[in-house]
Amino acid sequence: MGSSLADGVTGPGVAQAAGLKPQKSSLSGTVVSTVSVGSQVSEGAVLVTVKTLAGTAPAARANCNGKVVSVEVSPGSTIAADQVVAQSEP
Repeated sequence: MGSSLADGVTGPGVAQAAGLKPQKSSLSGTVVSTVSVGSQVSEGAVLVTVKTLAGTAPAARANCNGKVVSVEVSPGSTIAADQVVAQSEP
């Protein structure tokens, strides 16, 4: 009859994914540089830079302290604002 908040949120991979934090771009453009997988970062650290009309600018900054476990973009690729560009583990 009753249900709990945990209903429907268990299964393979869920616990592992729950610990990761998506890092999103705030700008769109062509990627110039990215942080390396395995890097320890502090909140606010630049993860991805892009080319803009004014020059190179930070497109994504870490939203938490942690370790970068994946980078979803590479130099030369085009990204959009609000796109997930990396994953970190707090």
